[in-house]
Amino acid sequence: MHPIPQTLAGQEPVPRMSWLIVALGVITAIGPLSIDMYLPAFNDISESLGSDMVHVQYSLTTYFIGLSLGQLFYGPIADRFGRKRPLQFGMCLYIAASIGCAFATNIETLVFMRCLQALGAAAGAVITRAMVRDRFSPNHAARVFSLLIMIMGVAPILAPLLGGFITVHFGWRAIFWFLVFVSTSCFIVSLRLPETREPHLRLKSLSFTSVMVTYGKIIRNRHFLGYSLISAMAMAGMFTYITSSPFVLMVLNGIDKKHFGWFFGANALGFVIASQFNARVLTKISYNKVLLLATAAQFLCGIIMLLSQ
Repeated sequence: MHPIPQTLAGQEPVPRMSWLIVALGVITAIGPLSIDMYLPAFNDISESLGSDMVHVQYSLTTYFIGLSLGQLFYGPIADRFGRKRPLQFGMCLYIAASIGCAFATNIETLVFMRCLQALGAAAGAVITRAMVRDRFSPNHAARVFSLLIMIMGVAPILAPLLGGFITVHFGWRAIFWFLVFVSTSCFIVSLRLPETREPHLRLKSLSFTSVMVTYGKIIRNRHFLGYSLISAMAMAGMFTYITSSPFVLMVLNGIDKKHFGWFFGANALGFVIASQFNARVLTKISYNKVLLLATAAQFLCGIIMLLSQ
């Protein structure tokens, strides 16, 4: 919502801020961990809570709903109160909800706690990006985001493998205790993060009307809307795969939960490789051409998958 602060942008070269990049990457990775780590445990969860796979999948759907709604709120809040306090609030909410997931005795409680968990994780998704924007110039920010994507991309590769191992040896509830440990560690790290929002960029009003007016201006921006729709469609395809993969791979194709992570992680590995390839290509080709080629490739692959059924 604000221009990049000139007093901060470009002051810190990327190498000197490597500790900050790693810290933000780990905090951001909580989202992929929360989504992917418990996928191999769907069968165990349904049996333990006396439910079926469809209702267990609702816990993933409500997570996406909470994640989407949370991002709408944390942006204005972080502009008003700074980056650290909303981030720490989100971490605390995430920790409490993860404990609730671990103690869930029925599917309704798990679904509700997953929504709260996502509302907490949304803080990391939004505010870490805002901190990069605050601290780095546009050129450095592009490099930093590529590094963050690489760090985030490791999480979907390791999460199902780790989740399958934990489920087999310790039970599905131990997955959420592991997430409690990770998020508590991230909260401790957040205490040492700098406040990156410049005081003169503080949002003056947090009223519903002013926030909606700002969002209205953003939505009416044709460039923003076009890029957002392209990104949304791409992410929708990816999350559709994530939601249905436990049922398709484990139930329909009989893949063991110990091996589920290898099949799922192959997609995450492609995501990491593509992000790093994208960073290199952008030095030679305009981002609009890259976006056009990537969108066309995705469309073609989708048609091929549809026809192969």
